Amino acid sequence: MKTILVPTDYSKEAKSALWYALDMALVCKADVVLFHAFQSPIFSPYLFDEERLKEELEQQKLEKLKCYAREAVDSFCTYFTLLSGTAVRAQVKEEVTDGGLSSLFVCLDEEKAVSVTFACKYGPTEVEINQAARVHAADVLVMGMRGAGAISQALLGSTTIAVMQESEVPVLAVPLQVRFNGLSSVVLAIDPLKLPGADTLEPLRCLAQTYHSKLAVLQMFTGKTDLEAQAGNLTAANLLATCFQHTEYQLHTSLGDDVAAGIQLFLEKQQADLLVLVPQKHTFLSRLRNKSITGKMAARTLVPLLALPLETRTAPALAQEQRISA
Repeated sequence: MKTILVPTDYSKEAKSALWYALDMALVCKADVVLFHAFQSPIFSPYLFDEERLKEELEQQKLEKLKCYAREAVDSFCTYFTLLSGTAVRAQVKEEVTDGGLSSLFVCLDEEKAVSVTFACKYGPTEVEINQAARVHAADVLVMGMRGAGAISQALLGSTTIAVMQESEVPVLAVPLQVRFNGLSSVVLAIDPLKLPGADTLEPLRCLAQTYHSKLAVLQMFTGKTDLEAQAGNLTAANLLATCFQHTEYQLHTSLGDDVAAGIQLFLEKQQADLLVLVPQKHTFLSRLRNKSITGKMAARTLVPLLALPLETRTAPALAQEQRISA
């Protein structure tokens, strides 16, 4: 992992996500890009005036972002130092990048350094966030999550949901005030009849190896026949054996109508540090968006949620591919 993109709207949830990203970056020596997208009315009869005004607004917003980042990074360094006993400090310098003059904060201890660069863009939030991920070659997006619990549209927020469904890189949603304490236990929840492809699972494999994670894969069956469940279980086992041959993992199966409750119970059993999903449009994630689960999840364990980019295959199609390749 080389680059972590952190979108911010200056909320306390976004600041918490920035701290989480800085903690992650210190472990794997990644760089952090702090990004802010915005829109405001621009009134001009001339197109060139609109573009000039947008550039001026972006520069103004960039100055605000720099001030916000300095405060956030300074407070992170103080908190990290008090908590860990390891001195971490912020330094400021300027460097010229391809995109122009950019301010850098570097959090240092004796061996590790994390650079934080800044970018602002005028445009629709979710569109600009995904564009920024491409421009900055981000390996993961880290965003804030409202309230408690990892499985709820209301708690994730509409912007985070929109980014997850269109993002080309993994999106990590972090609940408020959840600290990064490593990723020892990671749970991947999958829909047995909409299995992710090997390319989709590759970022998870890299993450598990980077943080030496123990991976538990949970298949949630909801009213399927025993025959379908058995076929799906075999297909998933073959897929995982291919994708995670050098990673410690275990495959688990659960049957129940309440997907969210089943996942949450499993998270607690595993004492998970992270929940991983593949948010398919109008299918698996849409079942998790049911507002009736919001009250249930709010009182449960706080677990960050990592959404992998969408690229799935149905279990029958994947089984057919495996038979052909054999």
